[in-house]
Amino acid sequence: MKLRITMLLLIFCAIKVSAQGHYSLEIGNLWEFWEPGSPDTYLGKIKALKDTTMPNGEKYVFLKSDPFWNDEYQRVNGSRVFWFNKYINSEEVLYDFSKSVGDTISIIHYPYDTLINRLIELRTQYVFGVLRTQWVFYQNSVQSSMYIRRIVTDSIGLTYFIYEPGVEQYLRGAIINSTTYGTVTDVRLAPNIPQAQYEIFQNYPNPFNSSTIIRFRVVPDDVSVTIFDMMGRQVKKLFEGELVNDLPHLIWDGKNDFGKAMGSGTYIYQVKAKSFMDVKKMILIR
Repeated sequence: MKLRITMLLLIFCAIKVSAQGHYSLEIGNLWEFWEPGSPDTYLGKIKALKDTTMPNGEKYVFLKSDPFWNDEYQRVNGSRVFWFNKYINSEEVLYDFSKSVGDTISIIHYPYDTLINRLIELRTQYVFGVLRTQWVFYQNSVQSSMYIRRIVTDSIGLTYFIYEPGVEQYLRGAIINSTTYGTVTDVRLAPNIPQAQYEIFQNYPNPFNSSTIIRFRVVPDDVSVTIFDMMGRQVKKLFEGELVNDLPHLIWDGKNDFGKAMGSGTYIYQVKAKSFMDVKKMILIR
């Protein structure tokens, strides 16, 4: 009986010690994700590309997403991981590995909403054949039903997330500090690869309540950006003309061509140029 109690105490202590976490942001790290039920379906990747000093004077690692999520700037300080929120020009705590289950990690105030980020579970799980500590973070909107659930694994990083309503995405493989884990099928995202001439990014925020930012990359060209509903009907001609800025930011306020506010639902934005056309979905929540 004493032996069993001792073993349980050792396991508990091991979890508490490892709860400080090891979160690596070394340049060249890569995480590749897939959708559950489709193990051969490549969804996208995140790669640590370079160090960047942001307006607050702190140095962050630029994490490039290709193509499904938003690019981020992150830095590690002790047991906390910070990210620089470009949309409100401030630093926020993304993860805190020293917190207890139920603790609030951060509260982010946007003009249109407030997001609360909490640690909701601490557990151990086999990941790439090793029993590792995992932290489950849950970020929810005060104004809507939108939430983000992230699972961060010790020494690996982000291994699962869902941006609800959306698709669950699981880590399929990673390259961490030059060591490969799992299955990595595409490592072409590198600093010396030329940027695509045409590229459409996911709007931010998504889902959104009052307005959202639409970003895309184009060579100087005649471009049209149009919002459609799921029936293919035009809602809003957001832009039409020549763009000389290769990375413009357009804002849709959720209204149609006649200034009427659209209802909650899924919409499509289309970016069209002479030799390029692509679309993405976005969700409006009233």
